[in-house]
Amino acid sequence: MKVLVLGGTGFVGLAIVNKLINTGINVARIVRSRKISDSKFKDYVGDITDVKSLESAIKDFKPEVIINSVGILKESKNVTFDNLIVKANEDLVKLARANEVKRIIYISAIGANEKGLTKYFVTKALAENIIIDSGLEYTIFRPSLIFGKDAGFTNQFVGLLKLLPFSPIIGNGKYTFAPVAIETLSECVAQSILKTKSSKRIYDVVGPETLSLFEIIIRLKQSLGVKRPNVFIPMFFMRLIARFGDLKLPIPINSDQLKMLEIGSIGDSTKLKDDFNFKEIVFDPKGKYPLY
Repeated sequence: MKVLVLGGTGFVGLAIVNKLINTGINVARIVRSRKISDSKFKDYVGDITDVKSLESAIKDFKPEVIINSVGILKESKNVTFDNLIVKANEDLVKLARANEVKRIIYISAIGANEKGLTKYFVTKALAENIIIDSGLEYTIFRPSLIFGKDAGFTNQFVGLLKLLPFSPIIGNGKYTFAPVAIETLSECVAQSILKTKSSKRIYDVVGPETLSLFEIIIRLKQSLGVKRPNVFIPMFFMRLIARFGDLKLPIPINSDQLKMLEIGSIGDSTKLKDDFNFKEIVFDPKGKYPLY
């Protein structure tokens, strides 16, 4: 079994690659530069938005499965949701069909919806539909907030908790999530490659607990041993700050991200539990599994 992983150097993609390697699957990645190549893997220099490099890797490696874990949470001047999520998946599907790739596994997001409140959710839904309508076998995973070593979301808050003399709570802090360990996501992705019943299915990937943003921050504080006072930052002030982020200034949040935070991220793990074998991992500040 040959599997090509796109986004294989990122937090999610690298965890998937390592899981696949440990299960004996023949894995290749596409990396942006030879400087970040790793001798453990068969790496091709390229980019998901560079059709020629993508085609070259697929023709040479001849994968039966392609996993697309590429994603961003906010746009920059050079990278947009339209080109990285929508256009790139259109190109990927065309190349996959032309080169006898049997299946695409896509890492999407809970909240993906063509009528969603943010461009991120809308483009994720469009990408899902492109893959569903491709005629190829597919499996789509929609994770909630992902935690684990080097996780972006939790590390961002940890940075603030270490830096500030108080613990910032956005709005009322009641926005709900079902934090899921990267171990759970990568394990299910690996199993899906060999489980035919996971073909043409969409899975919510959520953890065993539903936690508010406030509870998540409290647990991060417990993990860090931080006892600074909690300060609730009014949402109107956060929206003002987010507008500067919309201007592509170095602000850690923009308006769409703030909306996503308010919407939260919870789902139904019934199908996931029915089709895959995995150990549920709680967001435990005293546990052995890293939160950030």
